[in-house]
Amino acid sequence: MIKGNKEILVVQGDSYQKNVIIENVEPINIDAIYISCKDLAINKQLTYNNEEQRYEFFLSADETMNLKSMLTDFDITIYFTDGKVKTISYKAKINVLPKINKVER
Repeated sequence: MIKGNKEILVVQGDSYQKNVIIENVEPINIDAIYISCKDLAINKQLTYNNEEQRYEFFLSADETMNLKSMLTDFDITIYFTDGKVKTISYKAKINVLPKINKVER
C-alpha cells in the first residue's frame, strides 16, 4: 500500500520532508493520514499534494531542533472516509541525529 523507503532520518535543526505515495487507494477514499511517534511526541497529519499526487510529511527546522536525539519507531495510519482505519507502516524506524557541525551565519 505504501511505496518507497519507510525510514526517516532527521538531523536536529534541519527541515525535513518525506513524500508518501499510497498505491491502490484513491485519494477520494482517504479522510486523513497521520505519522505518529510516541517517544518524540509527533502526531502530524500529512498534507495531500494534488499536483504531485502524493502525501507530504514536513517538519520545520524549529520542530526538529527540539526533537530528542534517538533511534525509535513511528507508525503511518490511514483514516478512510468509510470509517475504517489501517496502519500501513508499523514500527518503522526514525533516527534523530544531533547536529554536530554547526554553521555560523
